[in-house]
Amino acid sequence: MIFATLSNIHEPGSAAYIQAVLTITLMAGVFKVLMGLVNLGQLVSLVSHSVMVGFTAGAAILIALTQISGFLGQNLPRPEDIDAFLNALWRVLPDTDVYVFSIAIGTLVSTLACKKFLPIWPNYLVGLLFGGLLAIVIDTREHGVQFVQAVGTSIPPFGAPDLSLESLRSLSSGAIAIALIGLLEAVSIARSALNYESGARIPMAAIFASIFLFVILMVIAPL
Repeated sequence: MIFATLSNIHEPGSAAYIQAVLTITLMAGVFKVLMGLVNLGQLVSLVSHSVMVGFTAGAAILIALTQISGFLGQNLPRPEDIDAFLNALWRVLPDTDVYVFSIAIGTLVSTLACKKFLPIWPNYLVGLLFGGLLAIVIDTREHGVQFVQAVGTSIPPFGAPDLSLESLRSLSSGAIAIALIGLLEAVSIARSALNYESGARIPMAAIFASIFLFVILMVIAPL
């Protein structure tokens, strides 16, 4: 949801995008606290379930469309302008990088197969390992396939949110929407995909996941 809100403002992964994530997350938290203090949490009962499903499904489609360029190994415009995106997609289809596409398909199929036939296994990790092995087997470096850069040996530097009036004004509507959606526990869309897949039920799951990720980063990054 944060991605869908910010992707048309800042380039995902950029320093400005990370700062905007910090800002809108802080704003959404403040809005949720204020709603609780004035007993506005009951307003979420007025929001139709169909509206929430449509909103989250739209965000999921937007995220999926942004991944097509990496799936085909071709540069595509942002999907906010759907006409330009589809026209560009149609033009680059004949130039699809077969090696990139093979790795993507192999990773996707292995992930889905593991989820179906070996549900107790970590299907995302299996898919990642399979895709990496496939890239090594077909020697993709010789064919110009780009690889993810090495993970740094230290944690990223801490940053501060941008609390300027311009930033607060541009992000306020998105922060309010995120705060309202976060209150809809019955819909369970506030949980991450990782928590959903692992069956997490309480908000503390996100905190524990962050701690585990920090520990893994500190242990594996130097290797």
